[in-house]
Amino acid sequence: MNPDRLAGVLARGRDHANALMQDSCTITIPGEGEGTYDPGTNTTIPPDPTVIYDGRCRIQLSQPVSDRPLVAVDQKTVVSHVISIPVGSPTVPRMALITITASTHDPANIGRQFTVRSRLSKTHATAERLQADELQLEAP
Repeated sequence: MNPDRLAGVLARGRDHANALMQDSCTITIPGEGEGTYDPGTNTTIPPDPTVIYDGRCRIQLSQPVSDRPLVAVDQKTVVSHVISIPVGSPTVPRMALITITASTHDPANIGRQFTVRSRLSKTHATAERLQADELQLEAP
């Protein structure tokens, strides 16, 4: 394919992908430093997390995976998702935390959290896609 034509097709694909990102999310990594010691509780309070991305995103179900029960009365379910953010966004490392902060079409998504497992890469990407897991705990 002609490189100029390919660039135009890719730009239109990215525009379409961005248009589908109708949720907002914040992506954080653990803060730097040793934290603050609290003598009252004899614990160290970790530093505030560092925000590496705050903007539009899209949640897509990837594949549900149910783990064995943690204990007899609890069921743990890990649900795999693909979270899309615009191409050119900062690199998101493994174990970063994604928090949904707004959701145009499903307010129940607000507050959901996902842990990044990996970044899905390809040559002609229309979005940055992050493989991320959501831990759901359910009572019997």
